[in-house]
Amino acid sequence: MVWSLPYSLTRNALGVMLLRVRGDTAKEVERVCCVQRSQDMAGPSGPLIRPPG
Repeated sequence: MVWSLPYSLTRNALGVMLLRVRGDTAKEVERVCCVQRSQDMAGPSGPLIRPPG
């Protein structure tokens, strides 16, 4: 009984910190995916110098 309150408070605090870390990582992954998706939608860039004709 004496340990239940400190244990639950510590466990919840660590859980919140873990969610914050996961949230930041998920944001970075989402940014990378968005950049990749925009590059895929743009298509190939093609040659920089086009032949005449």
